[in-house]
Amino acid sequence: MENDDSTGDRARQKDASFVYFLTFCPDFIMMSRKELCCGKSPFSVKDSYNEWNYSKLRVWQLIEYEKVIFIDADLLVLRNIDKFFSYPQLSAAGNDGSLFNSGIMVIEPSLCMFEKLMVKSFKVASYNGGDQGFLNEIFTWWHRLPSKINHLKVFRTLDNKDGNNDEHRIPENLYAIHYLG
Repeated sequence: MENDDSTGDRARQKDASFVYFLTFCPDFIMMSRKELCCGKSPFSVKDSYNEWNYSKLRVWQLIEYEKVIFIDADLLVLRNIDKFFSYPQLSAAGNDGSLFNSGIMVIEPSLCMFEKLMVKSFKVASYNGGDQGFLNEIFTWWHRLPSKINHLKVFRTLDNKDGNNDEHRIPENLYAIHYLG
């Protein structure tokens, strides 16, 4: 196996059993925002934090693979997650009772689905203005991954008056930590 600096090139190697698609990919960094067609949120305000976050939808264009586990750049994978390839599209960990977090998702690439997402992106508004809200509006029938694959971690100040810092403890046996805010 060659030592290669491109995450995208490593993912395309024929010997790879599974493919993970990371948002922090040198191929994407080299592209201008205009080149990332289909990446602009049609309902976002110009120059807002979520103006270009629909580029995540391009993962459905990876049709050379049967399944892809999409991983946000702010996720730290701690253990092997290959077993989650057995889950169907769209699988993700829940944010609450009915919504999922799009930070890590199992998807099945399809140009047909990508086209549907692009068409719907101009018709269906996101509840939060971003890709996660849009995907939750589209995939209302999603499959639940265990929360240990996408442990949401928000760090706040340690100035608890009662001395209870449980929110800073990281549970055991996590697959990935998702650093938020």
